[in-house]
Amino acid sequence: MLRRPSTEDLASQIARDHRSWGYKRIAGALKNLGHKISRESVVNILKRHGVAPAPERGKRMLWKDFIQSHLAVGGGKCVAAEKAVVRVGAVHIGSQLSSGVGEETAVQ
Repeated sequence: MLRRPSTEDLASQIARDHRSWGYKRIAGALKNLGHKISRESVVNILKRHGVAPAPERGKRMLWKDFIQSHLAVGGGKCVAAEKAVVRVGAVHIGSQLSSGVGEETAVQ
């Protein structure tokens, strides 16, 4: 049996997926999905989840969007992604990592 997502989960997901949507629009979308919620509640939920207001969300590009835009321009081949080295949650593009603690994995 599938679990119905909580109102908080849906509000933060909608805000991340629709970066230009304001609090009122998110509250309206949640109402369309059957959740009874006010604009102020959306504000409080997004603050708790660390999601910035709409004007701030729209200014930053997500990593996945950056990679997709480069894939579209480069004919499906992303040189930056091929050279990326992932180490303990950090990504270093086109650089050699010095010796240290942690396992290094090349991304192909």
